[in-house]
Amino acid sequence: MNSNIRIAFFRQWLNWLWLRPENALMWTFRAEAYKAALETCKPSRVIDISCGDGVFSFITAGGELAEVTDMFQSLDTSKRRLGNFDAFDNYDDSYSLEIIKRPTYNFSIGTDWKSNLLKKAIVLNFYEKVIQHDNNNILQLADNSFDFVFSNSTYWVRNYVQHIKDLARICTPKGHVVLELKTPDILKYSNKTFLPKEFGKKSSSILDAGRLSTWNSLKTLEEYISILKDSGLKIIDITPLYGPIIGEIWDVGLRPFFNPLTKLANSVDPIIRLEVKREFISICEDLLTEYIINHQAQKEHCFEWCVIAEKC
Repeated sequence: MNSNIRIAFFRQWLNWLWLRPENALMWTFRAEAYKAALETCKPSRVIDISCGDGVFSFITAGGELAEVTDMFQSLDTSKRRLGNFDAFDNYDDSYSLEIIKRPTYNFSIGTDWKSNLLKKAIVLNFYEKVIQHDNNNILQLADNSFDFVFSNSTYWVRNYVQHIKDLARICTPKGHVVLELKTPDILKYSNKTFLPKEFGKKSSSILDAGRLSTWNSLKTLEEYISILKDSGLKIIDITPLYGPIIGEIWDVGLRPFFNPLTKLANSVDPIIRLEVKREFISICEDLLTEYIINHQAQKEHCFEWCVIAEKC
């Protein structure tokens, strides 16, 4: 663990995700493991499966965005976010990114099933090509095309075994498939285990915001490993990312207040917005930096892992 790398990532994620600081915590440890995998595997041709707007991979690969840039623009805040409604799945001419540092290399392809997120990814000019694709179907890409296949969203896919075999198919021999995987242990920290009794089902539903309904293929770590091996992949590294405290923070966080906070932030003068953002981030850094530096994932309490597999 390099504390300087962690703090650098945390500050960038706070800048990008400032109205959802609980996500900045998670993304810091995800990016740390992702960066280590990129440096270990030294790929030349990368495909980013379920890339979304592309910012996670862009920053992990060494890019930096200016403080006036964040993800809370070009959104649809007309209703609360639910499993079948994503406020970020929206694109208009207001979307812009101020890039202050580009990664030293680009990724070959980014895929996602949401066209508006791919439009945002294109603005980064980080992917040589983007492809709209539903992971429940076979990728229309040639066998042995990429030496690094990455996804942090496979557990959203209903046809899970088919999907993993497809990722293995497009990977070159001796290439690597790198996955960040949630397990059902995350449900131990869900408010649904304790909140309804005290606050009622409505409160629990508001906090959940439909997330659980989108996790179609949560599996134990052992089940994931078995599927990877059956797909012709050899496990070469398994890194625990985080466990209970982050789970409890993220399960509540600022999610219920996302819409009004976004509307308020985007309705004020840009200078005032930036002043407020700086103050907000400063408070988050004071609250969370010591935890970021000292965090060590405990395997027995971990619910998210980074797995590196090599194609046999």
